[in-house]
This record gives sequence, structure tokens and C-alpha cells, in this order.
Amino acid sequence: MRNAVSALALGAALCLMGASGLMNFLFWLTQGQTEREANILGSVSVAFDIFKSVLPVCIAWAWAQQKRAYVLAGCVLFVLFFAFSFLSALGFAAGNRGFVSGGRESLGLRLDAASSELTNARLRLKDLNRQRPPSVIEAEIKELQQDRFWKGSQSCANPSGGDARDFCKGYFAKRTELVAAVEAERLTKRIAELAAEVQTLKSQGAGEDKDPQARMLAVISGLAPDTAQKILIVSFAFLVELGAAFGLFLATGHSFGERGSKQKQLAGNTEGQVHVAQVPERRLLPLPVVVAPLRLKRCEGGGLIVDDGSSKG
Repeated sequence: MRNAVSALALGAALCLMGASGLMNFLFWLTQGQTEREANILGSVSVAFDIFKSVLPVCIAWAWAQQKRAYVLAGCVLFVLFFAFSFLSALGFAAGNRGFVSGGRESLGLRLDAASSELTNARLRLKDLNRQRPPSVIEAEIKELQQDRFWKGSQSCANPSGGDARDFCKGYFAKRTELVAAVEAERLTKRIAELAAEVQTLKSQGAGEDKDPQARMLAVISGLAPDTAQKILIVSFAFLVELGAAFGLFLATGHSFGERGSKQKQLAGNTEGQVHVAQVPERRLLPLPVVVAPLRLKRCEGGGLIVDDGSSKG
């Protein structure tokens, strides 16, 4: 079970490391003047991010081996790399969230404009009442142009007599009706287009909050929506970088305790051996040397010699 949990934690840590590196890489891709410079900046940011994720493990190893200078240097580099990665992730998160929020805001403005135009078009169509098709009215106008009053009044430019004036009055009424009918037909088509556009914009998220999460946080905390949005951006970037920085260490940190206990156990065994080796040896007292008494002995030539007892006879 412990190994399964460790493997799961390690997988999550690697996922956060990959996400952090990709965020940094994509952010710095937008900072280069040329494609080559952008790739260099992105690659460097990924290298920094890898160092940031590996350094806590290296620092823990150095601490266990009591390498104080290495620990100090590693901590300084870790702070610098973490700050760099955090700012890069912050830029990526801000740009991405701003783009999404701006897109929703733009959709909302388009929806407002389309809805307003749709309302006005419907009101104008209502004012025009129901009109006959323009083709019918045009046919009637052509028929009137064949009448004798049309030619006698010089195309209704100079009508003379009551009948001619009544004819021209009816003719101009037909022209007015034709204009209204054409406008009504145009408004009908435009209303259909606007209605379809409104439905499309609503399906794309128009009319909703540009940032629902920030709005909910603003409602709960009482903050301004813009402030709540900034807090969410900073929190997201910080949590991603925090998980990428310490995820590998936390996923494998339990092994440091096992290694330390084994080292202590080995150290205890070594100390026991040293104590055994340091036990003072017992010194044996020298045995007394038995010395035989000396005596004088006359040799064959008549002289005296010292006899220590070692000679025979």
C-alpha cells in the first residue's frame, strides 16, 4: 500500500513538474523577438524549472551528509529558481485567464449589440404593419404606368384635372407601399439573421459572467471582481510551482528517514565493535626466574672455575 501511494504521489509530482515546465516554456516563447530567441528562452526556463524541482532532494541529501556549504548554496539557488518559475507561471496564467475573460467580455458586447438591433428591427417591422410582397406591388405599378393618365400627366409630373390627380395620388401611394414592403422584407431577413447570431453567441457563452469563479469569490469575500480575479491567478500559479518544487521531495521523502535510521543502526554497531576492540588486554605477570647458586669447581689442570650447574658430572 505504501509503495502504491508513493507511486501515485510521484506520478502527481511529475505531472506538476511537466505542467510547470510547459507553462514557463509557453510564456517565454512569447518574449523572444525571433523564433530562435524564443526557443532559447523557453529552453532555459525549462532547465531552471527542472533545477528547482530537483534541488530540494539534493539539499536533503547534503543535509544528511552535513555538507553545510552545499545546503546554503542550494537554498539560495532554489529561492532564485522558484521566484523565476513563479513569475513565469504567473505571466502565463494571467495572459491565459485574461484572454478567456476578454473573449467572454467581447462575446457579451456582441450579444448586447445584436440583441439591441434585433429589438429595434422588430419594433420597426411592427410599425410597418403587414405589407404585401414587393413583387405584387411592382406589378401593379407597371400596370398603372400603362394607363392613359400616366402619359397624359407626363409620368405624374404635371397632372391636370381631378381624375389625373387621383390617378397620380394612387400611383404615389403604390410607390410608398413598395418602399415599405421592401423595407419590411429587408427587416424580416435581418431579424432572422440577428436571431441566429444571438443563439450562436449564447451557445458560445455570451451573456454569462466573464469570470464566474472570480465573481463567486467576490460575492463570498466581498472583494471587487478584478481583485478576486487577480487573487485566483496568483494562487493558481503559486500552487502549481509549489507542487512542482516540492512534489518530488515529498513523494520520495520517506526514504530519507529509512536511510537515516539505517545509518544510525550501522553507527551503533560500529561503536559496539570499537568498545570491544578498546577493552584492555590482561597482562600476564612474568614468571620468576630460578637462578641456580654459583660454586667454584677445580678443573683438571688444578685451576678453579665457576660452576653454574649447567655442566654435567
